[in-house]
Amino acid sequence: MKSIYILKMGNSPPELIIDHGDFEDQFLTALNLPPDAARLINVQYGAQLPDPDEAAGIIITGSLSNITENTDWMQRAAAWVRQAVKSETPMMGVCFGHQLMGWAHGAEVDNNPNGPEYGTVEIELVQEGYDDALLAGLSSPFHAQASHSQSILSLPDGAVRLAYNDHEEFHALRYGKNAWSFQFHPEWNDHIMKDVIAVNRETLAQAGQDADFLLSMVENTDPAGAIMEHFAALVAQNLDL
Repeated sequence: MKSIYILKMGNSPPELIIDHGDFEDQFLTALNLPPDAARLINVQYGAQLPDPDEAAGIIITGSLSNITENTDWMQRAAAWVRQAVKSETPMMGVCFGHQLMGWAHGAEVDNNPNGPEYGTVEIELVQEGYDDALLAGLSSPFHAQASHSQSILSLPDGAVRLAYNDHEEFHALRYGKNAWSFQFHPEWNDHIMKDVIAVNRETLAQAGQDADFLLSMVENTDPAGAIMEHFAALVAQNLDL
């Protein structure tokens, strides 16, 4: 029986879990899949990483950790990511997962020199984005939710750049045929985004950003959600339910 492997890279803040579930729950909701469609692999706590060829699809979640911590579990996950990309199993890394995939392929990852990026943001496609299987049909610019302080600062080996904005040069990347990564959160709606900003109010103030202004600018982002629909359709070809 094939299922989606969700590589869990940590836990969402407790305040968010109450209303929105943990990282894996947010992905399954956005993919419109039941919990029994997924196999949860808690990488941060030493779970064994299985053969990627046996998965219907792979999701790599966000994290409250930073790539610059360079922990043993991150190094182990990075080595597995390189193997998984070669397997051509459909894979999506988001936020920390995006950065991990880039780091695994030789990119520099560090604090974004522009500071944190939170809230509903505008993102532009490059030509390769218009032609991409997951981004196809999106207008440019489109809006998506973002919440990060670190970023990929150089193009990873073998990656194709798909989307960017003035804050973030590499908002979307593709590796090979079936592996994508996004710095923004295609799995989030406006309700999650507002609560993320509220939880990070103090951090944003320290960075000179006005949480109330960011909250006022949050909007629902259906176009970004279409990415999840496209990924779900791709995975469904392999999924046993």
